[in-house]
Amino acid sequence: MEFQKAGELIKDYVSRMRTLNIVASLPRDLLWEYLITGLQPEVREYMKQTNKDSLDVAPARLEMCFEAITSAGMEVENERIREQFMHNAPKPKEQTQAAARGKKPD
Repeated sequence: MEFQKAGELIKDYVSRMRTLNIVASLPRDLLWEYLITGLQPEVREYMKQTNKDSLDVAPARLEMCFEAITSAGMEVENERIREQFMHNAPKPKEQTQAAARGKKPD
């Protein structure tokens, strides 16, 4: 059993799981279960929200298992990057000046 480590990119997790599966040759359903179980909770939650059945039923082909996990993980990672960017983005000048004067911006 392998888990996606905190801060590990989804592409690295999927690559590691592909390599392990070359040796293990797991059946598609069992591989899917291991992939899902090993994901960071945010990715599993995203998959539940976007397709309720996505966690219960393995995709039709082995390669589609890896693609589905990668796609969901990339969406979560991109959202995390957007949130970080918005948090660190400079505030408009008038907004910061108004805040300094104790007033709300227009």
